[in-house]
Amino acid sequence: MPQFLAELDGVESLGNVMVIGASNRVDMIDPAVLRPGRLDVKIRIDRPDGEAAVAIVRHYLTDDLPLDPGLDADALARVLVRDIYTRSARRHLADVRDEHGTWNALFLADVTSGASLKNIVDRAKTLAVKASIGQGGDVAIGVDLLARAVEDEFAETRDSLLDADPVQWSRVNGFDAGTVTAIRGVEQ
Repeated sequence: MPQFLAELDGVESLGNVMVIGASNRVDMIDPAVLRPGRLDVKIRIDRPDGEAAVAIVRHYLTDDLPLDPGLDADALARVLVRDIYTRSARRHLADVRDEHGTWNALFLADVTSGASLKNIVDRAKTLAVKASIGQGGDVAIGVDLLARAVEDEFAETRDSLLDADPVQWSRVNGFDAGTVTAIRGVEQ
């Protein structure tokens, strides 16, 4: 840490240099890094809402990919985000208990980040490549492949959630400390 702080302090004398730090664990940043004169502007970026999610997906799901005939990347992105952000039993990950003892449903949309959206598109691309190899020809990305990719992400997220320490999980996932005290699975 002392070496990092010395380097950070040395940046002030340089012109046209900007240092940007990013963390999803603000609680673990050494307070010396955040003191005035080091990293002065703090910006909180919340989880994407539906429209922001479409924009993120569109960055990775483009019209130059092999897509199902009659579908464009924008239409597929909207279908994908609608599937992820639905608050139904299909996307109910688990129930979480808060500090007051109240159990609340936790949905895939509640923990979806830009990284997980990219991961879902990457999963769909990988599925298309594997299917292309198996069939010996191009396999287009369509609603079915995207739905499989969402299912895979959902299952992986649910499984990791059920094995997690609730307090640690809530910190890593951007929930205020103490707001998640227990996690329980739901019947699928």
